[in-house]
Amino acid sequence: KQNLLEGKKEEPKKFERLKLDETLTEVENILAQIEEMKKQTYKVNEILSKLFLDSGLILVDFKVEFGVYKDKILLADEFTPDGCRLWDSKTMKKMDKDRFRQGLGDVVESYHQVADRLGMNIET
Repeated sequence: KQNLLEGKKEEPKKFERLKLDETLTEVENILAQIEEMKKQTYKVNEILSKLFLDSGLILVDFKVEFGVYKDKILLADEFTPDGCRLWDSKTMKKMDKDRFRQGLGDVVESYHQVADRLGMNIET
């Protein structure tokens, strides 16, 4: 950059360069965090898809939430039929939150069936 009035070449201000470096580092850190979240999500999908399929259910989709603690990405979510879509593998009957959303009825019963298939004994 050249100062036309004085004819001198000026160096870029040091703080501008530092700010750019800090921003690039932050972006790189965020991208690394996103990659770790993707890696963990794929692993969760692999484990849960098999678990549910072995129980006669298809895991159609799910959501997970992550947090950051001491620079580590942590899975910070519970897993229930409210946060995923589960279908019976033979009948394709919906066994999840869509029972309520679509007015299909038997919400509690379906949730209990999911729990039973997973070997949980929920008493009412």
